[in-house]
Amino acid sequence: MIDDYLAAGRLIGDRIAAECKSVRRVQPLGNLYALLDEEPQRLAQFLNGQLPAVFVGFDGEAIGDSAGDGIAHVAEQRWLVVLAVGNYRAADTAQGVTDEAGPLLSSLVEALTGWQPDGFTELHRQAAPRPGYLAGVGFFPLVFSTDLFVEGTI
Repeated sequence: MIDDYLAAGRLIGDRIAAECKSVRRVQPLGNLYALLDEEPQRLAQFLNGQLPAVFVGFDGEAIGDSAGDGIAHVAEQRWLVVLAVGNYRAADTAQGVTDEAGPLLSSLVEALTGWQPDGFTELHRQAAPRPGYLAGVGFFPLVFSTDLFVEGTI
């Protein structure tokens, strides 16, 4: 087992920063939740000039097969990758936001699908929550899973 159980998040963020050059920043998902709790005007001010951004966070896990009387098992980790883009053109329909998000989502999917972070298996796409729109900003979630072999000590 690797030393950092949640290392995949940092590795995914590094991969996005290296492969998706049009993304201005990559940061942990916890920051996104804090931002969404703010008033829409404050959110827009904070994100202004820092979009597009990608937020990466642990989205839970499922436990797979075990061996050795349960000492070893496979943990399937889910990682949420949320693209945030802003565009006020046609804000009532969010058309400007979706026009910007499409190519960036393609870039993210291409960079992450099948890529293997050190210590984990390849990333696989999973069903994701629906997108959301707030204060002229669109949030487009993607979910990827990867397996980690976990071995306890006796």
